Amino acid sequence: MRVLVPVLLATLALLDGCFCGFRAAAGRDARIAKRGYAAAAVRDRAVAGAAVLLALTACSTAALALEPGRYDAFVLAGQRMLLVMLPHAVLVLLALVGYVAAPRTSAQTLMSTLILGPFTLARPLVVVAAVLAGGTVADTAVRAAVVVSGLLVLAVEPLLRRRLPPVVPHTAPPWASAA
Repeated sequence: MRVLVPVLLATLALLDGCFCGFRAAAGRDARIAKRGYAAAAVRDRAVAGAAVLLALTACSTAALALEPGRYDAFVLAGQRMLLVMLPHAVLVLLALVGYVAAPRTSAQTLMSTLILGPFTLARPLVVVAAVLAGGTVADTAVRAAVVVSGLLVLAVEPLLRRRLPPVVPHTAPPWASAA
């Protein structure tokens, strides 16, 4: 668990950056065939997730450098945060897999409307709940790192919405190339 918890948290931070990129790009382009555009948005915005991960690593490393015995408190806070975040992340990931796997039908619209929309709305609440759960540890420096991590994660999406969408050349829809 001492290694698994940080790895899971890092994976969630990277995936969150990718999902934020997908959401920031959604609806900004009028193309019918958007797979290349969405993939470029996710790829470009994964850098934001990596930047958040780097900042969180720096914050945690600084706290651990001051007192190396804090690692167990960080793991405990991470476990408590994962109890809140993992169910949300798994459902969003399953919805996105279904969204990508479904042919261009109303199934994609249904998944987007019933799952991705409400889960996007709930994301800040899930992050706040995770921060509250992780902030119950006794160590003040760990609580501060948990709060900073929550603030950084919540700052990613508003910053990405201000960026221009990725520049991707237009591609013809799949049915247009058959002619």
